[in-house]
Amino acid sequence: MRQIESQKRQLVQTRKTQEDSIRLELKKAILNLEQADEKILTAKKAVDQAQENLRVSEERYKAQVTTSTEVLDARAFIRGKNELL
Repeated sequence: MRQIESQKRQLVQTRKTQEDSIRLELKKAILNLEQADEKILTAKKAVDQAQENLRVSEERYKAQVTTSTEVLDARAFIRGKNELL
């Protein structure tokens, strides 16, 4: 009888340890997901800013107050930001 009780306690402890491990893994996964969401939002904001920069650069180029290099740089910057998404 003592042996069975001992085995039961061991099984209960093993189960509790596994449950704690699963809870910890779940918390880590949720935190990683939240961080990824934040990074996506940041990247989207950067893309929006890059698109506005391109729009301004193109308007300046049309008004002949800047060079085509500025426009090309703005386009390249957008391509780089889009790759983040």
